[in-house]
Amino acid sequence: MAAQSSLLQKVIIYAVITFIVIRLLGYIYKLLQPRCMAIFCNRFATNMNKSKYSGKLKADLFSTLMLDQKQQNDDMIILEIGAGAGANFQFFPNNVKVIALEPNPHCIKYLQQNVKESTHVNLWKVINSKAEDMQEEVADNSVDVVVCSYVLCSIDDLNGALKEIRRVLKPNGRFYFLEHVRDQNYNSWTHISQRLMYPILKYFADCNPNKCTWSFIDRAGFKELNYKQDLKTEMFATFEDLKKQLGDKSQKFVVLEIGAGTGSNFQFFPKDSQVIALEPNKYCSKYLSEHADEWKHVQLEKIITGKAEDMRVDIKDGSIDAVVCTLVLCSVTNVKEVLAEVKRVLKTNGRFYFLEHVEDPKRNSWTHIGQRFFYPFFKYIGDCDLLNTNYALILRAGFKEVTYKHKIAPKPTPFFFKPQVLGYAVK
Repeated sequence: MAAQSSLLQKVIIYAVITFIVIRLLGYIYKLLQPRCMAIFCNRFATNMNKSKYSGKLKADLFSTLMLDQKQQNDDMIILEIGAGAGANFQFFPNNVKVIALEPNPHCIKYLQQNVKESTHVNLWKVINSKAEDMQEEVADNSVDVVVCSYVLCSIDDLNGALKEIRRVLKPNGRFYFLEHVRDQNYNSWTHISQRLMYPILKYFADCNPNKCTWSFIDRAGFKELNYKQDLKTEMFATFEDLKKQLGDKSQKFVVLEIGAGTGSNFQFFPKDSQVIALEPNKYCSKYLSEHADEWKHVQLEKIITGKAEDMRVDIKDGSIDAVVCTLVLCSVTNVKEVLAEVKRVLKTNGRFYFLEHVEDPKRNSWTHIGQRFFYPFFKYIGDCDLLNTNYALILRAGFKEVTYKHKIAPKPTPFFFKPQVLGYAVK
C-alpha cells in the first residue's frame, strides 16, 4: 500500500514538473519567436534574392514598376505589407517613397539597417501594425503601389487585408504579389507534404502552406488581374467571360465536370455556378462533397456515378453552359463517343474546356521514349494512354471553334506527363 502511495506521489510530481516545463518552454518560445523570426527574415529573404530562381521571380514581378513610375506625375509612393527586413527594396525604382508595414517590432532594426544599403529609395514611414486595419496610418487613395511577397500566407483575415489594400490604393494603382500556395493536385507528394507540415509551420512560423491565396484575390473586386500560376489557371481564364456572355441573370450557369475526381477544379469555377459532377469512381463522392463545402462560391447540384460515353439518362440535350475535362480523356473507353455526348449536352455557344497530357510530338525525344516504355504499365494499372493524341479528335469532333495550345507542364509533373494541350471548343 505504501509502495502504491509512493508511486502515485512520484507520478503526480512528474506530471506537475512536466506541466511547469511545458508552460515555461511555451513562455520562452513566445518571448523569443518574434526575435528569431526577425533574424530569419533578415538572412533568409536576403539569400532568396541572391538565388537564381527566387531572385528572377521577383525581378520579373517588379519589372513594370519603373514604367508605373514614369506614368506618375508626382513622387511614387509604395506601401510594402510585411516588409520584413527590407529585402525587396533593391527591386524598387529610384527616388520612390516607401511606407513599410511590419507587425514584428524586432524587424524594424533590420529595416533601418538595410535601407542604408538601398540608398535609391526613401524609407518614408515605418508602421508597426497589421494589414487588416491600416485606417489610422494610411489614408484612402494615398498609395500608388502596394507590394506583398510571401506574406499573405500568414494573414488571418485575408479578405480584410485585401479590402484595406483596395482602400489605400489610388485609382488605377497596382497591387504586386508573390505568394506560395496550395498544390492543386490533391494526390501529389507536394500536396501531401503541405498537409503534413501545416501544423508545424502554422505553430512555429504562423504560415499556412495550404492557403489558396489566388482565389481570395480573384474575388476581392480588383478591376483587372494579371497573374501566373499554372496551366489550369490559364485554361479557366475565360470562364467568367463565358458566364457573362451566356448568362441571363435569371438563369443558372451550369457546369458539367467529366471525371470530377475529388473536386479540385471547383476553385476555378465562376461564382454561383451550379455544378454537376460526373465521376465513375463511387468512392470519390465523399471527397467531392467535402470540397464543395470548402468552395462555397459554387453549388454542387448533383453527383452522377457513371461514364461520359452515355449521359442521356442523367443530362438533357442543350442543358449545360460549360463542360470541363482535365486529365481524363486519356482513360475513357471511347473518346469519340464522349465528345459526341459533350456536344449533345452543351447549349449553343457553350464551351468545352479541356486540359490533357498527350504524346510528345518529338518522336526521338527522351520524353517520347519514356512514354513508350511506360505505356503498358500505365495502361494496365491506371487505364491511362500515354501516347494519346486526343486534341486531334477534338479538332475533328465538329465544334464551331477550337482554341488550344501545346504546353509543357511545370515541375513536379513526371516527365512522361509533361507534354500537355489545353484549350476550349465552342458548340
